[in-house]
Amino acid sequence: MGRFFNREAGVVALVLLLAGVAAAIAMDASLWIRLAVGVGPLVVLHWFVTPLAQEKLLEFYTESFRYESALRLAMDIRESSMDRQSRQSADLNVAFVQMACGHYDMALKRLRTIITTKEQPITKSIVEGITGYCMAYLGKDLDEAEKLISSSLEAQPKEGMFVTFLALLRLRQGRFEEAKLLLEKSMELDSDPELPHAGERPYLMAHALSGMGEQARAQELLNQVAEGNPKSHFTILAKQGLDRRLMGNAAPKAEEPKAEQAEQKELAAAPSEANALPAAATDAEKADAKADGEKSGEAPSNSPS
Repeated sequence: MGRFFNREAGVVALVLLLAGVAAAIAMDASLWIRLAVGVGPLVVLHWFVTPLAQEKLLEFYTESFRYESALRLAMDIRESSMDRQSRQSADLNVAFVQMACGHYDMALKRLRTIITTKEQPITKSIVEGITGYCMAYLGKDLDEAEKLISSSLEAQPKEGMFVTFLALLRLRQGRFEEAKLLLEKSMELDSDPELPHAGERPYLMAHALSGMGEQARAQELLNQVAEGNPKSHFTILAKQGLDRRLMGNAAPKAEEPKAEQAEQKELAAAPSEANALPAAATDAEKADAKADGEKSGEAPSNSPS
């Protein structure tokens, strides 16, 4: 239908018409003048107000988890785009909605159609950043994903969203301590809990903590995310527990029982020959953990992989 012939455009037209009619009724003028005033706002302002109103509605739909309405409106805007720049902007909006739904494969295909050579540096950095972000979730070409995300950070080093993207990549690479520090940094730069998406950063932090062996704290964060809006993508994921594929295929480290920790301290105080035994065992456990896993390139259609 296009952006000027959908339900949102109809609502805007109705509001403009009612505003014009109200103004005409209040006027003390001839019939023809009042008719002109009555339909004037609709005729003159509809083509300017409707796009602005739809952009706000698209943002509202996405933030309120009304993904079906958001995707329909984004596609309507895309279909009515008349030039390359507006089409690329519309494609970016479609990709944002698809990412909010967890459809990273579809978003990546959409992003691949955007040509950034003639775009403004800020737009270019956004496209590159979210392209690397989708690749990281899908486990596709992590080296290329790192180049794209790093390029975005060079352009906007204080953008918390891009720091989150790098944290996700470090998770994928099994570099959990770095991922944790980057997530903390991203929250310092931008404390909005809705960014990049509601529940996403605590969900990623849970995986980083689990990879570091802090299972209790990781589970606590997952439980908090699971209590969010039931339509949120990350609320749904949190209810399913940890996704090992998001952790570089590494098995989460188990927390050492207190008795074992006490035994480690006693061994540390013992002669050097005894000291070598637990250290060797720890190295073997780490090697086994790294060897355990699945193929890193696989990813489900609607969840991070």
